[in-house]
Amino acid sequence: RIKAASLASGEIQLMENIQLTANLGSSISTLALKWDDNASAPYNEGDIELFLNSSTEDNRLMIAKPTFYLMGQRWTLVCQNGIWVNKERLKIDELRVYGLGQSVTVKTEIAGKEEDYATATFDGFSLSHLSAAIFPNGQLAMEGALDGTVKAMGFATQPYIDASLTVDNSSINGQPTGRLDISSRNKADEARLYVDLLSELTEKGMRREPVQLHGFVSLDDSPDEMAFDVAVGGIRLQALNPILEQLSSNIDGMANGHLRMYGAWKSPQIDGYVVVRDGR
Repeated sequence: RIKAASLASGEIQLMENIQLTANLGSSISTLALKWDDNASAPYNEGDIELFLNSSTEDNRLMIAKPTFYLMGQRWTLVCQNGIWVNKERLKIDELRVYGLGQSVTVKTEIAGKEEDYATATFDGFSLSHLSAAIFPNGQLAMEGALDGTVKAMGFATQPYIDASLTVDNSSINGQPTGRLDISSRNKADEARLYVDLLSELTEKGMRREPVQLHGFVSLDDSPDEMAFDVAVGGIRLQALNPILEQLSSNIDGMANGHLRMYGAWKSPQIDGYVVVRDGR
């Protein structure tokens, strides 16, 4: 039995009073994880119990208690046929996590073969959960409902990712960016992941495209780790205040322009121009 006081992401408290209990047997083992979720209510608890059925060929992991609370949200886990794992293979027919009209479904089979794959399908998934995990200090607060599929393949040879995603009613730090269309693709003869993002926003009967992004990320040791063309078509700079707080306490204005960012992630080169109207 293992106990821990708490688990946090940045300043966001995720779990308290964590308890992990394991009972190991020759063929059947159990693993229980319990915690208090104090994100919104002190009595929302996580209580997940897993059964591991072992044999000489395969280990099958089943979920006995599927409902838990995390960051004030009630979630349910459903795993069709369990999770199969051994030294050479990992297989998940379908693992679905859902709550309050949103869900993520994962399917995968990895066995060191060319046809290995892993997919994640999002249905109305709130971006606020992702932004809180990636930016726990709140520098980038994203809102919107994420739909679509991300598929990874080629683990045994050249990994690549295909994605087709949309985000409805998106916003960044409270500034609306409309509908986002996100796609990615690989070219067979290049070790690059190409990414495209297009936003479309209609306000007061007027349609505009706040952000367009096209470029690639290198998948090898190339010195050009990435290159992106970014077109800005009317974004309020107020959305960048949490990111630029060390440079300015309060910036604002409507930005339009075109930028090219390329090179290494740690020291990118940026060329282009931005025109700011009503700036301060």
